[in-house]
Formats: sequence, C-alpha cells, structure tokens
Amino acid sequence: MTRQPAGPVNGQPGGQFGVPSGGLATPTQAAVQELTARAETLLKRLREVEDALTDQEWWLMGRAMAEARVLAEMTSLLSVARGELETFLAEVGGQRNDAESAARRKEQDDVFDLMSDPMWMSGSREKAIALLRMCAAQIQPMRQYANVLQANAEKLRLPAVAIDPLSIASERLAEAEELLRQPPR
Repeated sequence: MTRQPAGPVNGQPGGQFGVPSGGLATPTQAAVQELTARAETLLKRLREVEDALTDQEWWLMGRAMAEARVLAEMTSLLSVARGELETFLAEVGGQRNDAESAARRKEQDDVFDLMSDPMWMSGSREKAIALLRMCAAQIQPMRQYANVLQANAEKLRLPAVAIDPLSIASERLAEAEELLRQPPR
C-alpha cells in the first residue's frame, strides 16, 4: 500500500504528513500525529523559558554583567530552537507559525540610565543568576526531548524537510547546554 500524503501537497487538510480529515489513520499517520503532539509540548515549554528570559534587555547589559551576556546568548539560541520547532510543526502538522507567539520583550525604562543605579544592577544580577539556574534545570531535558523527537522522526522516515528542523533545534539546545557549562567571562 502506498501512502498518499495529506495536506498542502495534495490539497487535503491535516498537514503534509497528517491524517486526512474524515479518514482513519494508518499506524504511520498515528505515529506522526503523536510526534507532532510531543513537538507541540516541547514548543510550549521552550516558549515559556524563552518568555522568562526576554522580559529584560539582557544584551544591553552584557558589557556590565557577565550573567547578562550569557542570558543574551541563551535567548538567541532558544529563539532559533523555537523557530525550528515551529517550522517542523508547519511542515509535519500543517500548523502555521504563530507570529504572535514570538518572544516579546516588555517595555523597559531606559536601561542605560538604570545601569548607573547599583541597587538596580544588584537586583538584575540576582535575577540573572536565578534565570541561569532555571535554564540549567530546563535545557538538558528539553535537549534530550528534542533528540528523541528527531530519532522518532528518522525512524518514521520523514523527509529531510521535517527532520532537519528537529536536528537544528537539538543542536541549538545542545549549544545552550554547553553555554551553561562555561564560566561567565
């Protein structure tokens, strides 16, 4: 039995590799649906961590605070991983990237003025250290989860257009994990 892809390729809803609406799922289609659901779970967690990091303009404070520099790099890596997961879900699950879900920085007072306030800098350093600890607890499990998703996608013999985003997400999460191992410079 040859498998007909559902979704944009042949005009049926459900994503390129999804289940056609109104039809029964083959075992492969059911496995792809499960993989998609798990990828959505990882994406949700990744967005939560990314949102926690983007409430402050850490990159502006990078010269004054090593922890801020690490957080800025971490934010960048997580942003790429999030984008790749969104790409995977768009390719496999037929979901569109949610432009509104992209990381949003909250409005800040003039950070440069605040950086001259030792109390504010002390509070920011404490916050940065707490965020780094949170990342240390979250990044490794997310990387392992992404690796499992990638392995399962490969097992299902999904095309490179579906596997590559998972591979890139895993690589960025591995880089984030390595970043946390390095002493702040």
